[in-house]
Amino acid sequence: MPSSSIPSRDSEVVEQDFDSSKKSSLHDPIHHSHSQQSLPWKERIRRFTPAWFYVILGFSITALNLWAVPYNHESLALKVVSLIFWITGVIILFSFLGLTVARFYMFPGLWTKVLNHPEESVYLTCITMCFVPTINYITNGLVGWWHLFGPDSHRLLYFNFALWMVVSTIAYGLTFIIFYKMITVHKHSISTMSAVWMVPFNNLIIASSDGTELISYLKPINPSLAMFCAVWSLFFLSLGFIFSAFLMGVYMQRLIVDGFPGPSTVWSSFLPLSICTQTGFTALVLSYGFASLLPLKYGNSELLNSTIVPDALRAIGMVICLCLWIVSLFWLGYAISAVWYNYRRGGIQLGAESWAWVFPYGVLGVHTYAIELELDSRIFRVLSMIQMVTVVLSTSIMFAITLPGFFKGTIFHSPVIEEEELEASSRFKSHDA
Repeated sequence: MPSSSIPSRDSEVVEQDFDSSKKSSLHDPIHHSHSQQSLPWKERIRRFTPAWFYVILGFSITALNLWAVPYNHESLALKVVSLIFWITGVIILFSFLGLTVARFYMFPGLWTKVLNHPEESVYLTCITMCFVPTINYITNGLVGWWHLFGPDSHRLLYFNFALWMVVSTIAYGLTFIIFYKMITVHKHSISTMSAVWMVPFNNLIIASSDGTELISYLKPINPSLAMFCAVWSLFFLSLGFIFSAFLMGVYMQRLIVDGFPGPSTVWSSFLPLSICTQTGFTALVLSYGFASLLPLKYGNSELLNSTIVPDALRAIGMVICLCLWIVSLFWLGYAISAVWYNYRRGGIQLGAESWAWVFPYGVLGVHTYAIELELDSRIFRVLSMIQMVTVVLSTSIMFAITLPGFFKGTIFHSPVIEEEELEASSRFKSHDA
């Protein structure tokens, strides 16, 4: 058979991806975001999707990256810049919460439509997700780094624990609801699948990380509460990673059979990176947390009273951490390739979803720093420094790119609203015909 009669895989994939993205009514090419007519504030609120909470995740992880800088760690300038990023993230967090409440209050019918939408609904978990790194900074930054509140810091730690319990419980409930909707209401196909399916379970992994950070701080003042944090975090980490791993297998099939995701969901290609690097870092901190609480001084359990268990846990945690760090590098390369593949065809959009890569890359920087601390490796120290510098620059650049479009009202994209408009337009045209 002549080669000219064989359709090109690239052309098929691009056509399929762009057709699927048209179905979701998203503005794919970059220039569409800038050529849109400026929307009034009421319409911006109507199109304000939960994906915008990716911005807070970006600022929070940048603040934590500055906290984890391996050189001149106690520099006042470093602390001030880190605090500025964190405070900015907190301000944006409450602003976006206000816009979200206003959206569902002003347009009450939207809540059901968003919850029943296969793409926009999964981003609801970003709301609880963005609280976790914000809380983490209170523990590691304000208490551990700035040494604020002095002898009364334990009160802040108890407040942090209570806040984490509320956030993690809501996160679990929201994940359960979204997963139930994915099974019973949402319409899916493998050919149009994207890594967005993993967002609800990534929510559980991120929620577990805050508890692991609290263990070392709570142990001196309340060992029982520290042990509760460890067990609760293990529960969330296990659920989040195992279900994400199941979906990664399906996602690999989608990539091999149908190629890269389309322009409307290409930024979600960084989610497997987020899952692997967040799990690797959390597993390391959790294993060290358990090791610090063992052996127990009571009970008849040979396992929990064994003196060799702590060393074994630390070794296992380190192996898991290193393995997932290596896998994270693979997913990072793949995600960059996916974005570049779409960019060459003029098919990426800038908006809320384009922030989806900042947090995973920032977590990879903290992940690398954790390995450097445990192995005392100069290579990992240099790598972590490079990653942290690029995280700060990337967040700053993304903010500079996003801010004008946000206030001009040209980068607000809601799949729910745009699909409604497309259906209304189709009905109008068929009526005229």
